[in-house]
Amino acid sequence: MFTGDFTQNWGSIESAFLSDAVFVANNYPHLGWYPYWYGGLPFHISYVPLLPYMVAGLHFLMGWNIGHSYRVITGVAYAATPAALYALTRSISKSRVAALIAALSYSLVPTFLQGLVPSHIETLAVYGEGPHLLALPFVLLATAQLLRCMKRSTMLGYLSTAILVAVVALTNLIALYAFALFALLALAAEIVYGQPGQAFRVFFLSALLSYGLVAFQYDLQFIRASASAGAGGGGSFVEIWSSPWLPAIFALMISVPGFMLMIRSFVKAGLKNTTFLALVWVAVFGTIVLARLLFDLVLAPQPIRYAPELDLSVALLVGVVAAGVVELVTKLRPNSSNSFSYIAKTGMTALVVAVLIFNSTTALLPISTQVAIHATSIADVPEYRIAEWLSAHVADERVYATGTPAFWLNVFSNVQQIRGGAEGVATNSWWASAAYQINEGSNPRLSIMWAEVWNVKYIVVTFPNASTAYHDYVYPEKFNGILPLRYYYRGFGVYEVPLPELALVQAVSAQSARSLRPISNASDVNALSDYMALVAAIVPATRVSYTRPTPDELSISVSNALTDTAILVKMTYDPSWQARLENRDPVPLSQIGPDFIAAYPKKSGNYRLDLRFNRPTGELLGFFITVTTLFLVVLMKPIIRLFRFRERKVTNIH
Repeated sequence: MFTGDFTQNWGSIESAFLSDAVFVANNYPHLGWYPYWYGGLPFHISYVPLLPYMVAGLHFLMGWNIGHSYRVITGVAYAATPAALYALTRSISKSRVAALIAALSYSLVPTFLQGLVPSHIETLAVYGEGPHLLALPFVLLATAQLLRCMKRSTMLGYLSTAILVAVVALTNLIALYAFALFALLALAAEIVYGQPGQAFRVFFLSALLSYGLVAFQYDLQFIRASASAGAGGGGSFVEIWSSPWLPAIFALMISVPGFMLMIRSFVKAGLKNTTFLALVWVAVFGTIVLARLLFDLVLAPQPIRYAPELDLSVALLVGVVAAGVVELVTKLRPNSSNSFSYIAKTGMTALVVAVLIFNSTTALLPISTQVAIHATSIADVPEYRIAEWLSAHVADERVYATGTPAFWLNVFSNVQQIRGGAEGVATNSWWASAAYQINEGSNPRLSIMWAEVWNVKYIVVTFPNASTAYHDYVYPEKFNGILPLRYYYRGFGVYEVPLPELALVQAVSAQSARSLRPISNASDVNALSDYMALVAAIVPATRVSYTRPTPDELSISVSNALTDTAILVKMTYDPSWQARLENRDPVPLSQIGPDFIAAYPKKSGNYRLDLRFNRPTGELLGFFITVTTLFLVVLMKPIIRLFRFRERKVTNIH
């Protein structure tokens, strides 16, 4: 994992994170609007920022390319996870034997559900779960610090817990949900085994402080997009209720009282809190994963992805049980010397390590040597070749790519596309309709019409012989004889769509634009035709040119305009886009066609129209909350000292 640039597993989802990192590296600090996916979207909702920014930062600091930076960071995280598990186990069990065996168990067992879920190295290298695995060490350290703070709370304990939780929240949402489970179950155990009042106080104050640190990212728009992940775009509030997140949270809240009752019964049975904690973690994550595998029940968002957390819990249990066996053997000889205890610990550790090494040699090494090796060359890889060809033939038009070419397109190029790497974050409500018609629709004319509406110049088709795991097309031959095939490589074909107007920005009739009826559904041919007629209509003598200084800006020069001239921008409408004439007078914007932008300057002659994407109000509010939280953290100690000084002064007076 510490060599090479890109994975050999082109079906990996790491392409989405690499695309974000490329965008950060190329455009920092102008990162408000992301123009390349789904017609454009606010960049801050595309993904949590820590990994892309780390990759871009390492790229600048070390001079490595984006792919190699990503492999090094995720490789370090992969190696750090068992070390963090050692720290957690050592902290809660007070046993070096338990910690060592737990860490080695996770390191040397590919997965405790072999044959049912991917091994740890496959999760990273084949499936591309880099952000998830990067967050795992911090999940374990945050859990350890939370438990430590519940036993003895200090200001430093609160702050360190909150910082670790914030790192998890800014790295991966699945890991954040997993930490919430770890933390909630740890709270339940601590309520019975420890001090309930202090445990509740630490839990909620740490949660509050953690949110304050990440509020700049977790504004309402980001939360809404995250909740609707996989819903097919739009990100409406309704989709939150249909997502698996909310029922999972409700189920968790209902189940906690049951776990509390279980804890009480275990206390009466004399079970140690560490053993119970390991058992309940195994039970919860085992239920989440196995319910999906065996009964197709979804008890948490994307349940199979919690297999690493289940393995961590099992490894912790293995370590605790092994240490318990050593302790039991030692107690059987109460008058034994320290040397007997040392021999028992060493013998148990050696036995477990021998079994683990044997398992690793026979199971882990063959897997890792096959999947972790990097791609030796990308020059002949279809995903790279197609991205290069499209980059050379596309300006401001869009393309429709599917499967792995869509995933990797914006790692290797700045080509705008209908699809992207994170469907749930799309704010345009019509991209999924276009994708469905092109991928699965049997009517080639309707598919082409949707491509024209989206200003698509090229459609990438995966034929049955294409070297990809994603054959999305139901009718891959439907464009033959209708559209010209401009490029073909290893089962991938690129068809050209005849567009009446290629430009991203053009002049249209304002009266026609205002009277244009909205598209009602994916088969609304009349509305689609009316929109294309608007695009094809020539506005006499009016000329439009534009520059794009940054992704957040468009400077549009208009000459010989009429007062009835409107400006069409074929990009997703968002309330945060603002338009001004000559950067002074505001110009109204509205949605048109497939959620694109229409501006109405109501001015004749020559003028400049400036479009700028401003940070949404919710995001600015989040920044304010984070800055305020940091300000309070810095001032907390002096404030406490001031209050204590006043209390001492009042006491002395009395």
